[in-house]
Amino acid sequence: MALFHYVVKCNQPETMDHLDFWKLWQSEAEGALAAIEAGKIVASWKVASRNIVIGVIDAESHEELDQIFNSLAMYKKMPRNMEMEILPVIPYETWPGHLNQIVDSLEQEKVNK
Repeated sequence: MALFHYVVKCNQPETMDHLDFWKLWQSEAEGALAAIEAGKIVASWKVASRNIVIGVIDAESHEELDQIFNSLAMYKKMPRNMEMEILPVIPYETWPGHLNQIVDSLEQEKVNK
């Protein structure tokens, strides 16, 4: 399991009719709901009053992540109008354990000097 935080901004192409843009997003939303039900999308939100979607996706690999985003209906129709930022994330519950290791290592280095 690898978790990735995503921010996707959907810019309507100037050549696309307003209704066609919203119908395409409607199709995209149906696919996202299926991915949520399947557990692939862990959480997702649409930013109020903006054409931005944020969330967390669970991908087995970077390749699967690439396949998922390349299969998006909106990405297929208007790839140059999709701005994506994808960041690997870890559950915060694991962070204290990492911090303990960092602090222990630094304390050991200090003692050994």
